[in-house]
Amino acid sequence: MRIDGLAKLLVEYSLGVKEGDVVIIRATTLAKPAVRACFREGLIKTTYEVG
Repeated sequence: MRIDGLAKLLVEYSLGVKEGDVVIIRATTLAKPAVRACFREGLIKTTYEVG
């Protein structure tokens, strides 16, 4: 799926997130598929859903 490829690019290349980093994602419900794809790519190991 295209969104999975974009999530991989975001997580692995663009953000450069390292272990121990804190990441906050602020998005509307329309972005839910993209946010979930980022989680699947391993962006966040422990998640807390707010709101």
